Amino acid sequence: MTTILLILCFALLALAFFLIILLYLKISQLKDVEKKQERLLKEFEHVITSYVMEIKEENEVFLNRIKHMNQPNNDEKIQERDGPNPEEKSDNKRVDLIELELTSDDLQDLLPSNYDEEEELKEQKLTETDNKEESSEKDAKNVEILFKDIEHLIKLGLSYEEIAKKLNKGKTEIELLHKFRQNH
Repeated sequence: MTTILLILCFALLALAFFLIILLYLKISQLKDVEKKQERLLKEFEHVITSYVMEIKEENEVFLNRIKHMNQPNNDEKIQERDGPNPEEKSDNKRVDLIELELTSDDLQDLLPSNYDEEEELKEQKLTETDNKEESSEKDAKNVEILFKDIEHLIKLGLSYEEIAKKLNKGKTEIELLHKFRQNH
């Protein structure tokens, strides 16, 4: 009896050690996952920060480019509109004047070179979705007509095979469509 209890005790002790080892492995895996997530988060923050800085630099270059393009004309316009003291007016009015002086050619120079292509692609996608909607509506009407034809031919007493031959469809397709229509 004591030997059975002793063997049972050792078996339970071995099972306990096995479970402890499994738990330790799971915890170490979780720690590795946490470290990877922290590293990914830092990389993501770095990427976002560099992206924001890049956008900021591009905006500054853009504003400087606009200022240099319209600087001589701007000073004359400001003096005409504001009177003798243009330095007292805010920078917002200068930016407004710059916006007024931009022509369509200037805007085309500032836009990416593939801007027109992007617009054409957007228009094509819109027409494609419209065409798909129209074709789906036509398909729905055709299916509805097919349902009515099948019902009419069944009322006339034709078999599924005869209906399939008349409508140039498969026998199984006709059976399924009829059963589908009956259920709905």
